[in-house]
Amino acid sequence: MTNLVYRQAHSEDAEAIAKLHTLSWQTSLRGILPDAFLDQQVPNIHKSRWQEVLAGRPADYQGKDDFLCLAEEHGELIGFVYCRKPEEPSWGTLLDNMHVQPELKGRGLGRQLAQRGARWSLEEAGSKSMHLWVFEANKTAVNAYLRWGGERVERELEEVAGNIHAWVYRFYWEDVTHNLLA
Repeated sequence: MTNLVYRQAHSEDAEAIAKLHTLSWQTSLRGILPDAFLDQQVPNIHKSRWQEVLAGRPADYQGKDDFLCLAEEHGELIGFVYCRKPEEPSWGTLLDNMHVQPELKGRGLGRQLAQRGARWSLEEAGSKSMHLWVFEANKTAVNAYLRWGGERVERELEEVAGNIHAWVYRFYWEDVTHNLLA
């Protein structure tokens, strides 16, 4: 990955983020979630979500409550991380979303994005702890988070949409300086 650029997202990025988020789900969650849901509902769900998150966000946005960092190569979106200030202070910053172009997985970009989120957590959110939720059956992601020092601390049955449910794990990093940023 040459010519890699990281930058904060703004309102004009919503469509590209939604497309990558959808592609990521369609490739990593096929067989975990129903095909019809992934192909017919997820694109609209993600489009609405990212339009809402980025509504009116200027290009010079300096996130204090959230952090949406894009990784671009040659002007094309290849990954992103989205973190939010703690809603549950005992768990720290929520790593809400992190996705990488499917063909680039396994090359370290996901970890680099997670590290950027961890730095934001320390410097802006004031939290040394982070957590995320991941589908239990997404073994690639689960194994990555274990390698990065995350601890599986909870397992829940999550309602994804309507009557679609899937088991998820909460991963927790008590102190990102000892694992994600080490």
